[in-house]
Amino acid sequence: MKKVFALVLMVVFGIASGAQAVTLAAVLQLGGLVSPDPAYKSVSAHYTISDSVAPLEIPDVSADEIMLPLATPGTWKSLIVAAIVADASTRGFTLTASNVRWIVYEAGDYKETKLWASWPDDATKTNLSASLVNVYPGLGGEQQLVDFGGYTQYRWVVYWNKVGLGTQVVQLVDAGNTANFLTWSDTAAAGEHSNDTGWTNLAAWMAGEKLLKPMASSTVTTDDPICRGVYLYLR
Repeated sequence: MKKVFALVLMVVFGIASGAQAVTLAAVLQLGGLVSPDPAYKSVSAHYTISDSVAPLEIPDVSADEIMLPLATPGTWKSLIVAAIVADASTRGFTLTASNVRWIVYEAGDYKETKLWASWPDDATKTNLSASLVNVYPGLGGEQQLVDFGGYTQYRWVVYWNKVGLGTQVVQLVDAGNTANFLTWSDTAAAGEHSNDTGWTNLAAWMAGEKLLKPMASSTVTTDDPICRGVYLYLR
């Protein structure tokens, strides 16, 4: 079977019915066109089709004048997919929307996983306060800039050595608005622990650029936990 790779934006997979079996279509580029209506963005989608039965490969065709409403950008992906399906049909290839897969393109899709912020060093918190305090001793709690733009999900991972008997709370806090935070309560017995949120949809406050920092507290102020590391991934 021939392999075709996306060059710029994404790859679309499809399986055809009938005489031809479309094994792979690859979108090469989206091009902007002059829109006749200011309420819409007009684009063309250039793509290739490979057919393993013929065998046949069409290197570059396009679905033109795809009208995308500026008021509802969330519909753009489905409109482009539908246009590719319709255009492929005029060329004798059968694709269905359910067999079209869109990889990393717009904000509504997952991007490649990126480690956006990390605090990998140990930090011992002697007599951890009952009120939240910075985990790391540097200026401002060693804030790191995170740009949530274009991402859909986060994954927050904490490694923590619980020393003491209290409930120890770890948070990842928006330094510009401390009402915005991620939180984990370590209620287990003393020892080396970790918390992994798994992939979770971004909270409403996770938009644009934010300065974040780890903070912690304990219900027992003689606790001496050690933070082993805090990591924030986005996709």
